[in-house]
Amino acid sequence: REDDYYGKILSRWQPNEQHKIAFGGELSHRELGLQCLGWPFVNPVSQRLNPMPQWSTNLYSILGEWQWNISDQWTTFAGGRVDKHTFTDYMYSPRLAVAWTPNDKDTLKTIWSRSVRANVEEEMKAQDMNDGSDSDPEKLDSVELRYERRQSKNLDLAASIFIHYNLEVISWSGSQAA
Repeated sequence: REDDYYGKILSRWQPNEQHKIAFGGELSHRELGLQCLGWPFVNPVSQRLNPMPQWSTNLYSILGEWQWNISDQWTTFAGGRVDKHTFTDYMYSPRLAVAWTPNDKDTLKTIWSRSVRANVEEEMKAQDMNDGSDSDPEKLDSVELRYERRQSKNLDLAASIFIHYNLEVISWSGSQAA
């Protein structure tokens, strides 16, 4: 069993017609390894194979985005987030985008992003119990070209092509799976 507590705050500010800024933060606290209330929630086989103590984690996040409307047709976005988990170092996820809207129906976007995500908490806790080290996150770097079309007020269509996609996968061993 696990208990999750989550909070988020977001603020928006528009200093003038061309610029919009949003910033905020998130906090997540998880209590894990709690005893279940009994059948059907208890799985004695998994508890025997993967014993875990009662433990908790925290995830702190700061996020922000700046939007610059250069003209009626061109808009840029710059944003990102910084996450700090109990079992990781700081994780940085920046994002840049340029959007061209030649008319009221079509939009073409170029998006560069890096997405950094933590491993599952049970794996990070096992690594911490094993050698006390921080867990390496999964990193995804991508460059995307995206076309969007508003067909009607009730239907939007979109298609994306990734011209660069590099995923540093967190290692996984099938022999350790229960």
